Amino acid sequence: MQTLSKPRTIYHYTSQEGLLGIIHEGILRVSSIRHLNDAAELIHATEIMRTRLETFSDDHPLSWDEFIEHLPTYLELVKESDCYVGSFSQERDQLSQWRAYTGGGVGYSIGFNFGMLKDFADEQGFELVRCVYSQEEHSEFINVVVSKIQNILREHSVDAALAQCAHEVLRIAPRVKHPSFAEEKEWRLTKEVSPWPEEKVKFRPGKSMLVPYGEFICRDEHDNTPITEIVVGPTPHMELSKRSVERLLMSHDMAHVPVLDSLVPFRNW
Repeated sequence: MQTLSKPRTIYHYTSQEGLLGIIHEGILRVSSIRHLNDAAELIHATEIMRTRLETFSDDHPLSWDEFIEHLPTYLELVKESDCYVGSFSQERDQLSQWRAYTGGGVGYSIGFNFGMLKDFADEQGFELVRCVYSQEEHSEFINVVVSKIQNILREHSVDAALAQCAHEVLRIAPRVKHPSFAEEKEWRLTKEVSPWPEEKVKFRPGKSMLVPYGEFICRDEHDNTPITEIVVGPTPHMELSKRSVERLLMSHDMAHVPVLDSLVPFRNW
């Protein structure tokens, strides 16, 4: 797998409501992947996994044949599981992001220190992962999974290999994206959840349905936070909007966080 240098800062594009939740409560909402536009990625990852495995030849044909025979049933388990996802970009001020994630440009790009965000993720059982877009990278992911399954078949059982396969599909699905989205340079917070999570599930309004979500804590008990800057999205009242955000930050002892203008020439008013 190709190793790329990690960015110093990654950006979460959000609405006014999202910004208020993050600053007031220190909580970033991470939504169910099944209830987002990205739900198709789960299906896509399942299909490329199935195709790759069914065309693979193994040195132990009997156990591999049994594995392939039961594969469709175990991949159905993916439909009974879920994954929470929070999206970030390496791009701090990008037109497509303003359009997609901030209600037509009325919103904010919140910069997070990558290393500190990663530490927060580790403490809460999240992964912070880079999305991949090329067919070559997709194939590399699948090949790693195939190797894991081969080892489990040799050392354990067919059932163990099948269960691992279902888990791996859910794990890689949030990372495998169509090449047309490559300009976003996306990173994601991800966390696999069971069909009946122990914590009480919360819901927020969506465009066509209620969306289940989890919570990612982005401010600790000492008021430390990975937030390093906030970019105000395109607006006809930039100076007033900036001052409002600055006052919001001051009210939470975050006056040290700079508030910056978007330089994107985008008008939605």
